[in-house]
Amino acid sequence: MEMSEIQVHIDRLKHKDPEVRYWAVMYLEYLADAAAVPALIEVLSYDDNDLRGAAAKALAKFGPDAREAIPALTSAAQEEDAWISTTAAYALRMIQGEG
Repeated sequence: MEMSEIQVHIDRLKHKDPEVRYWAVMYLEYLADAAAVPALIEVLSYDDNDLRGAAAKALAKFGPDAREAIPALTSAAQEEDAWISTTAAYALRMIQGEG
């Protein structure tokens, strides 16, 4: 996998169009390259709850390669928004090998 392809989608996470950001998360999940993990962790702090939940779901696919996301996902798993808390809890299970 060329790093430039990953970087293109990481850069799209900051695009002004929410749909472009969402599909960037989906594509990074599909590519499953651990180089995307730090950017997906950053997305967990965005204001867009749909995007945050999608990022948590994407991080689940990385399994133990996303260990650095555990603190952010632990915090997200305690939020009131059901989509975020559910996907964050799922991601934690997958990352910690409990899935």
